Amino acid sequence: MSSAAVPGQTGRRLRPAVEPDPQSSSRFAHQPAAGRRPYRARTLFAVSFSSAMGDREAAYLQRTLGLTMHLHPKLFNSPAAAGVLRLDADSALLLRRGGADDRWLLEGRSWGNPSAAAVSSWRCAAASAARGLDPSARLTESTSD
Repeated sequence: MSSAAVPGQTGRRLRPAVEPDPQSSSRFAHQPAAGRRPYRARTLFAVSFSSAMGDREAAYLQRTLGLTMHLHPKLFNSPAAAGVLRLDADSALLLRRGGADDRWLLEGRSWGNPSAAAVSSWRCAAASAARGLDPSARLTESTSD
């Protein structure tokens, strides 16, 4: 914002319509209403695997899991998942890039409380698909909040 004087305007500053709460640790902190689910997802499981992830591998994951693929984002270093599949109303399977160029993760995440049987079937499907691309794929159980 420029500090140059504008003709006909006094030195008044505009105030925001809503003052930030001084008790809040962040202006953008969100507290869900009582009885509502938090917006943060839990990672239920992760399958780590290696793949060049070319057209053939992407088509395999689309066909096997039904993932919607986004391998070529418009933004450089996009935080968006490379692939996503909605598992139920509160859960999703995400394809994410790993640390190295050829490392990938299939992560099962939930914002709700899916049944153990549902999580087990999702985990088996993700591990099977990953092992179709990389027989050394590793499954990691997780209960992070």
